Amino acid sequence: MWLGRLDMPFSMTYIEDFAYGAVTLGERDAALGRAWHIPTAPALTGQQFLEILFAEAHMPPKIGCYTRPVMQLIGLFSPFLREVTGTLYQYESPYILDGSDYTRTFGDMTPTSPQVALRATLEWIRKGAKQQALPTH
Repeated sequence: MWLGRLDMPFSMTYIEDFAYGAVTLGERDAALGRAWHIPTAPALTGQQFLEILFAEAHMPPKIGCYTRPVMQLIGLFSPFLREVTGTLYQYESPYILDGSDYTRTFGDMTPTSPQVALRATLEWIRKGAKQQALPTH
């Protein structure tokens, strides 16, 4: 399930890319005094992201979305999801990050492709689930 509209482009940053970029920013005086966007892979729509996710998980796609009215209804019963509703604007219109200032200042940083990022994330989840499995009696 996706939050908001499935047809809106959304910039996502792979956590390892973000970590690399954050370390670079922490080491360079040129980073001081302003906000930065870490370079990201090209924005994907929710539909595209979920299609890649299901392909990498080797599962048939089952794609849907939670719209604002649905989230507001669920928010009546869940304080956490009520707060999430406040960020839905990011999923209801294009949400595009531009890391070109970072690249101009600190050099090229090629973001990880969504396919590679999702494959690595799924592998991490699989390993974690095995390590955290409850003992059997």
